[in-house]
Amino acid sequence: MPYSIAFVGVDGAGKTTLINKIHKMFWIAGWEWRVKHQNGFMKRFYKHQHSRKWEYLNHIELRIKNWLWKRRVSMHSYLFDRCYICSLVYANIEGHPDIAQKIRKKAFKPSIIVLFEPVEELVPRAYEFTREYKKVLGEEGYVYFRKGNHLFGRITFWKQPETQITPLLRYVLSIIGSV
Repeated sequence: MPYSIAFVGVDGAGKTTLINKIHKMFWIAGWEWRVKHQNGFMKRFYKHQHSRKWEYLNHIELRIKNWLWKRRVSMHSYLFDRCYICSLVYANIEGHPDIAQKIRKKAFKPSIIVLFEPVEELVPRAYEFTREYKKVLGEEGYVYFRKGNHLFGRITFWKQPETQITPLLRYVLSIIGSV
């Protein structure tokens, strides 16, 4: 059964580093998981991240990717480096909640969300972002179900209420929690 697990959190929290390690471990074990990034394409062409234009371009790229992900996730398991939750958090913090609402309507919702909570000393504004992430996850209906640690702080696991934690998924999550 295919799964979708998204890693979210503030910039610099260690998401991509952990995803790469997990993907390598899955590959060695013979599991075919695909890795996708939320807005890697748009970042190459427009670097200014603190503007309405950035949020709107992010919204356009995310809508296209969400459309693709909704059609492909039934065929493959995915590790997502960020997802629509990140866009909601950043749009809210940057003062563009109207764009966040547009993102919410068409969003692909991963089965599991892994929230990175780095310590404030390592990542400035980490507490503010973590608080906003937890608020948005609750608003989106995700349920907290597990916590763990990672290199720079702790991680918490959230799931959609209808997602069943099967033995295989429990094992996958234990690998994520041990890296």
